[in-house]
Amino acid sequence: SDEPNVGRVAALKAGIPVEVPGYTVNRLCASGMQSVINAARATKLNDADIIVAGGVENMSAAPYILKGARWGYRLRHGEITDSLWEGLTDPIRNIIMGVTAENLAEKYNITREEQDEYAARSQMRATRAIVEGRFKEEIVPVMVPQKRGEPIKFETDEFPKPGISKEKLAL
Repeated sequence: SDEPNVGRVAALKAGIPVEVPGYTVNRLCASGMQSVINAARATKLNDADIIVAGGVENMSAAPYILKGARWGYRLRHGEITDSLWEGLTDPIRNIIMGVTAENLAEKYNITREEQDEYAARSQMRATRAIVEGRFKEEIVPVMVPQKRGEPIKFETDEFPKPGISKEKLAL
């Protein structure tokens, strides 16, 4: 969704009454995890009995931004900013997320081979769980409209790659 408060809008569109509070958490890649942590804390503190929490992927819809254009420019031209790039860059140290990962691997002596082994093992476990139907009760099927033809039923995580190996990951 392009909604700035996607959590609240999703709740209302799902039929949750307007009187029920709702909000969106923005911690970039950790937003969904943080919303679940917030929900756990709220229930633990008896602030709520039932909470709906989760996350969405919206990086693929990150817009380009033309800052200052709302009121126009007098001379020269405005600069377009890629908000996806901004979201992947630490504004304090001006480094991208991938460099942060490399720095952490170096700091904690995690080799590329160890990373590939971990990733391959994780992929194999995810694939096995899908085949065994372990996520059936956790994933709500979504009908995805198509420009032509019938909608496609989306009910399986698209990330796991069956047959992946650490050797293939190393390429």
